[in-house]
Amino acid sequence: MSVLVEILLTTVHPLTASDTNATTVNQRHVPSILEIFVPCYSVLAASILCLTLTLIGSASHASTGNRRKSRVNAERWEMAVVTDAGFSVINQTTRIAFDDVPITDKNSVRNFLEDFDKEVLDNLRTIHVQPVEIIRICFPAFCTMAIGPVFMLGYYNIIDFFWSFDDYPVLPNINQCVACFLTPAGLVYAISFGFAFQQAINKQCDILEKMTTEISFLDQAATLTSKLKLRSPAIKVDMYRALKAEALYMILQVQKGDIAKYRHRPLEDIKVKIWSIIDHLHLLTSTPHHYVDVVMSQRIMDYITALNSVCSDQLGILHSKIHWLKWAFLVTLGFFSLFGVLMIQAYSYRMELVMSMLTLFSIVMLCYIVADLDSPFTGFFRIDVRIISDVIYRLDMLSKMALLGCTETACYPDSSKFRYKR
Repeated sequence: MSVLVEILLTTVHPLTASDTNATTVNQRHVPSILEIFVPCYSVLAASILCLTLTLIGSASHASTGNRRKSRVNAERWEMAVVTDAGFSVINQTTRIAFDDVPITDKNSVRNFLEDFDKEVLDNLRTIHVQPVEIIRICFPAFCTMAIGPVFMLGYYNIIDFFWSFDDYPVLPNINQCVACFLTPAGLVYAISFGFAFQQAINKQCDILEKMTTEISFLDQAATLTSKLKLRSPAIKVDMYRALKAEALYMILQVQKGDIAKYRHRPLEDIKVKIWSIIDHLHLLTSTPHHYVDVVMSQRIMDYITALNSVCSDQLGILHSKIHWLKWAFLVTLGFFSLFGVLMIQAYSYRMELVMSMLTLFSIVMLCYIVADLDSPFTGFFRIDVRIISDVIYRLDMLSKMALLGCTETACYPDSSKFRYKR
């Protein structure tokens, strides 16, 4: 019996302080389950918590703004006009002149922004915090973060399968072999994510250019309309309504064009309202005294045609997303690179664990960045389309100026006076 005890004492190594923090597979020190899962799932839980708090804060912020509605009255409005002396604010003078406007034109002023228009403009403020879109953006990154620790845990069983402890008491140095594997695997991984990133950023640049072009056409058409000499202000106001309908249609395209989700309905077909401007331009005379009006009307028709082509082209790229098969391909390539990093021998399991986790975090961050850029109107790297609301409020101001007989070129009003106070 004493001989057996002596044999056990000579063959079994005593436990050290490092053994308490790691498990062993065939006497090989590997990270414990807690060391693998706790850091990754802690980051995942913190990310989900931040996302939840962001959505709750945005929802409460929007509900508070809706409870504190305070839109300006049609009879007490202020507008800024550009004159030769500079900027001047018309308030009391225009309020007095408003009493001389016919009853029908007063109704046109009050009803320029309809209930449907106001609802669309209000939804435009919160389009970037839609919960479904934000969850869709974070889904590839969250899935990668959740699967990564499980993949890392199974690696050590694979090592024991290839190099069993009976045949290899000490692991062979395979760093050179791993380098030969990581070079092509990392190259394919980097190129694939690079192409996906470039595709997403090019999509954002293309959409931004098209949106800027359309807003510029709307703005220039409104300015030229304000300088036309038409038979009555009501005709000019109706042209402003057509431009407003085009701006609303542009917002609906950004919001996927689902009119059924709104409580109110437009009184006219906003998709084709823009073409009614041509009917009003037919009323212009072609005498030499109105040659400038003819040229301006031709410019307006050019802008309308260009707007139609821009809108038709946008339908193919505004809401196109990266296919889920491409996401599966990118994540798989990322895990191939992670497998190569796991096989690197740093003669310290803690160092190997840190390198593997940093590689996993880099894959997760790349997935999030590409998904965020792939959604041009939500997330953090988004296109700000709130300038469209400023164009609509400028059209509202121009319609009031037309009924009051003002011919000055109006600048953009302070849209905060027209929006709901927060």
